[in-house]
Amino acid sequence: MSARITKMKKIAPWFFLLVVILLGLLVGYYFKDRLFPKPTPSVVPLTKASPTVKPGWKEYVSAKYGFSISYPSSYRIVEDTYGWPKAVILLYKGGQSYDLAIEVWDSETEYQTKYKNQTNLVVKKIGNKFITLLNMNFDPEVDEIIKTFKVPGN
Repeated sequence: MSARITKMKKIAPWFFLLVVILLGLLVGYYFKDRLFPKPTPSVVPLTKASPTVKPGWKEYVSAKYGFSISYPSSYRIVEDTYGWPKAVILLYKGGQSYDLAIEVWDSETEYQTKYKNQTNLVVKKIGNKFITLLNMNFDPEVDEIIKTFKVPGN
């Protein structure tokens, strides 16, 4: 009987540690969104003070680069810009590709090297940066979105 008690004494600390770790993982998983909230894009809700935004559209504002663009609520902003290292935002409505890629470049040569003679590309200059707006699917609705691109003071 004493051998059994000795064996249990050796197992008890490991078992207790395992239970504490499992409980910690469960509590961490349950509260992960509160402890580590996901960043949200700078989307400004529609207000009556913004008459240039069409009804049912949203407005994205980039505090970093100082521009805004409006888009229909059927589109969503994709935060994961994997494969698009120069992207500020990617708009996606559904399907196999993004619909609009907005990228920032340090020089004209950079974006020209990538896009060469692309006909579905609009380029804007903000300070010393070049902003490209690429209509990935040649969609007329995306052209309407691109027309809403604004820089304060312009």
